Amino acid sequence: MLDRREAEVRQGLARISSAEQNLFASIEGRSQEETDDPDESGGLSQLRQASSVDMLGHEAGPGMTGPLLPLRVKAWAELYLADSSDPPPPILAAAGPESGALLLDGYENTWRRKPDKLFCLAIPPLSPAPPGGGWNNYLAARNNFREAVLDNLEYFAALLKDTALSAGAAPGSRDKVSMLPAYISSWQDRLQDHFLGPAQNSQELEFYSFPGVSLAELLQQLFHLQGPVAANKQERPTGILAILIS
Repeated sequence: MLDRREAEVRQGLARISSAEQNLFASIEGRSQEETDDPDESGGLSQLRQASSVDMLGHEAGPGMTGPLLPLRVKAWAELYLADSSDPPPPILAAAGPESGALLLDGYENTWRRKPDKLFCLAIPPLSPAPPGGGWNNYLAARNNFREAVLDNLEYFAALLKDTALSAGAAPGSRDKVSMLPAYISSWQDRLQDHFLGPAQNSQELEFYSFPGVSLAELLQQLFHLQGPVAANKQERPTGILAILIS
């Protein structure tokens, strides 16, 4: 889907470039044959080439910016809506702040309210071979950390589940929310003890909710996807988004 849309964008840009070339030729009083001269020089030729590069943007990964970012997120949305997994994933995860901001801003502009920021967790950097360690050491540290924070993981999972099942603005149950600072502090302490160490930096994983708006409804509205949601998709009333901040 993404390749098809990128091809359509390139075709449109080619048509625009051709029209610009004719317009520039008309302004300069040249014929079409003169504009096709391979030896053409000067600022106008350079301007046309630079304009095409700027509009297409650079090839990039999930954290890319530029005109192609909405196309990538829209393709992502179509895949989510077409997935018939039962139950569907309760959380959308954005691997970069740009794609996450696209959904957050879209929700705010469409429903005229801000998403609720639930909490933020420091997590180990996703490096398969950290300095001075190697893959086996990395796996051992990761597994030890997971075992140490098992109670934290269960708490966060329960809080997110309660939030997703709630149609109101309150994020999950009040009892769980009141315990959130203590669990985050405990998580941070164990992260330093079992994984990171004092000299290493961590990444952050931010969690947001869209009160009263399911993930399917969010993606349909933001990207004007009016097709039916997969039949087996039992949507939760409130969508949740996780954004990885490097």
